[in-house]
Amino acid sequence: MQNRDFLQRYRLSLGRDGRPVELYRTPTGSTYRGHEIETGREVAIELIPWSSSDPAATAKIEALDASAQQIDHPNFPKLHAFGSEEGQLVYVTDYFEGHSAEAWVAGRGPLPLGAVLRVAVQVVSALERHGEQSGGVW
Repeated sequence: MQNRDFLQRYRLSLGRDGRPVELYRTPTGSTYRGHEIETGREVAIELIPWSSSDPAATAKIEALDASAQQIDHPNFPKLHAFGSEEGQLVYVTDYFEGHSAEAWVAGRGPLPLGAVLRVAVQVVSALERHGEQSGGVW
Protein backbone atom coordinates (compact mmCIF):
# COMPACT_ATOMS: atom_id res chain seq x y z
CA MET A 1 0.00 0.00 0.00
CA GLN A 2 1.29 3.44 -0.82
CA ASN A 3 1.08 6.32 1.59
CA ARG A 4 -1.88 8.60 1.12
CA ASP A 5 -4.19 10.96 2.94
CA PHE A 6 -7.53 9.93 4.42
CA LEU A 7 -10.57 12.08 5.11
CA GLN A 8 -8.49 15.09 3.96
CA ARG A 9 -6.90 15.25 7.39
CA TYR A 10 -4.96 12.11 8.25
CA ARG A 11 -1.93 10.40 6.75
CA LEU A 12 -0.39 6.97 7.29
CA SER A 13 2.96 6.99 9.10
CA LEU A 14 5.85 5.39 7.26
CA GLY A 15 8.33 2.93 8.72
CA ARG A 16 12.08 2.81 8.09
CA ASP A 17 11.41 0.82 4.93
CA GLY A 18 9.22 3.63 3.56
CA ARG A 19 6.02 1.60 3.83
CA PRO A 20 2.97 2.33 6.03
CA VAL A 21 3.23 0.87 9.53
CA GLU A 22 0.58 -1.82 9.96
CA LEU A 23 -0.39 -2.22 13.62
CA TYR A 24 -2.60 -5.26 13.19
CA ARG A 25 -4.83 -7.09 10.75
CA THR A 26 -8.22 -8.70 11.33
CA PRO A 27 -10.45 -10.72 9.02
CA THR A 28 -12.38 -7.52 8.24
CA GLY A 29 -9.57 -5.01 7.71
CA SER A 30 -6.21 -3.55 8.71
CA THR A 31 -5.16 -0.86 11.16
CA TYR A 32 -2.20 1.42 10.52
CA ARG A 33 -0.27 3.95 12.52
CA GLY A 34 -0.97 7.44 11.27
CA HIS A 35 -1.01 11.09 12.19
CA GLU A 36 -3.17 14.15 11.85
CA ILE A 37 -1.55 16.25 9.12
CA GLU A 38 -2.12 19.64 10.76
CA THR A 39 -1.07 18.81 14.33
CA GLY A 40 1.13 15.72 13.98
CA ARG A 41 -0.96 13.94 16.65
CA GLU A 42 -0.55 10.17 16.37
CA VAL A 43 -3.67 8.19 15.49
CA ALA A 44 -4.67 4.70 14.41
CA ILE A 45 -6.31 4.47 10.98
CA GLU A 46 -8.45 1.39 10.38
CA LEU A 47 -9.37 0.52 6.80
CA ILE A 48 -12.21 -1.91 6.08
CA PRO A 49 -13.24 -2.88 2.54
CA TRP A 50 -16.79 -1.63 1.90
CA SER A 51 -18.81 -1.69 -1.26
CA SER A 52 -22.49 -1.61 -0.44
CA SER A 53 -25.02 -0.03 -2.72
CA ASP A 54 -27.69 -0.50 -0.06
CA PRO A 55 -28.61 2.96 1.28
CA ALA A 56 -30.17 1.43 4.43
CA ALA A 57 -26.92 -0.40 5.31
CA THR A 58 -24.89 2.75 4.72
CA ALA A 59 -27.27 4.84 6.84
CA LYS A 60 -27.09 2.28 9.66
CA ILE A 61 -23.28 2.33 9.67
CA GLU A 62 -23.23 6.13 9.63
CA ALA A 63 -25.65 6.26 12.57
CA LEU A 64 -23.60 3.77 14.58
CA ASP A 65 -20.39 5.64 13.77
CA ALA A 66 -21.89 8.97 14.81
CA SER A 67 -23.01 7.41 18.06
CA ALA A 68 -19.59 5.83 18.68
CA GLN A 69 -17.93 9.19 18.09
CA GLN A 70 -19.79 10.53 21.14
CA ILE A 71 -18.21 8.02 23.53
CA ASP A 72 -15.73 9.77 25.79
CA HIS A 73 -14.25 7.37 28.31
CA PRO A 74 -10.63 6.83 29.40
CA ASN A 75 -10.84 3.08 28.75
CA PHE A 76 -11.90 3.41 25.10
CA PRO A 77 -9.94 4.88 22.21
CA LYS A 78 -11.69 8.04 21.03
CA LEU A 79 -13.16 7.82 17.52
CA HIS A 80 -11.99 11.08 15.95
CA ALA A 81 -13.30 10.63 12.43
CA PHE A 82 -14.93 8.14 10.12
CA GLY A 83 -16.03 8.03 6.54
CA SER A 84 -16.00 6.09 3.31
CA GLU A 85 -13.32 6.57 0.65
CA GLU A 86 -12.45 4.60 -2.46
CA GLY A 87 -14.36 1.45 -1.50
CA GLN A 88 -13.37 1.30 2.14
CA LEU A 89 -14.59 2.49 5.51
CA VAL A 90 -12.04 4.66 7.32
CA TYR A 91 -11.98 4.90 11.13
CA VAL A 92 -9.52 7.22 12.89
CA THR A 93 -9.04 6.59 16.61
CA ASP A 94 -6.59 7.38 19.38
CA TYR A 95 -3.25 5.61 18.99
CA PHE A 96 -2.00 3.61 21.97
CA GLU A 97 1.33 1.86 22.38
CA GLY A 98 0.99 -1.74 23.38
CA HIS A 99 -0.89 -4.84 22.36
CA SER A 100 -4.51 -5.56 21.63
CA ALA A 101 -6.47 -7.64 24.13
CA GLU A 102 -6.52 -10.44 21.56
CA ALA A 103 -2.71 -10.40 21.28
CA TRP A 104 -2.33 -10.27 25.07
CA VAL A 105 -4.56 -13.33 25.53
CA ALA A 106 -2.82 -15.18 22.68
CA GLY A 107 0.55 -14.62 24.35
CA ARG A 108 -0.42 -15.17 27.98
CA GLY A 109 -3.59 -17.22 27.98
CA PRO A 110 -7.08 -16.31 29.17
CA LEU A 111 -7.58 -13.76 31.91
CA PRO A 112 -8.76 -14.95 35.30
CA LEU A 113 -12.50 -14.55 35.87
CA GLY A 114 -12.03 -11.61 38.26
CA ALA A 115 -10.05 -9.65 35.65
CA VAL A 116 -12.65 -10.44 32.95
CA LEU A 117 -15.40 -9.15 35.22
CA ARG A 118 -13.46 -5.93 35.96
CA VAL A 119 -13.04 -5.32 32.22
CA ALA A 120 -16.74 -6.08 31.61
CA VAL A 121 -17.78 -3.59 34.31
CA GLN A 122 -15.63 -0.90 32.67
CA VAL A 123 -17.17 -1.59 29.25
CA VAL A 124 -20.71 -1.50 30.63
CA SER A 125 -19.92 1.69 32.55
CA ALA A 126 -18.67 3.45 29.42
CA LEU A 127 -21.63 2.33 27.33
CA GLU A 128 -24.08 3.23 30.11
CA ARG A 129 -22.52 6.68 30.40
CA HIS A 130 -22.75 7.09 26.63
CA GLY A 131 -26.41 6.04 26.70
CA GLU A 132 -27.16 8.63 29.37
CA GLN A 133 -25.36 11.37 27.42
CA SER A 134 -27.04 10.52 24.13
CA GLY A 135 -30.50 10.03 25.60
CA GLY A 136 -30.65 6.42 24.46
CA VAL A 137 -28.82 3.17 24.39
CA TRP A 138 -26.71 1.40 21.84
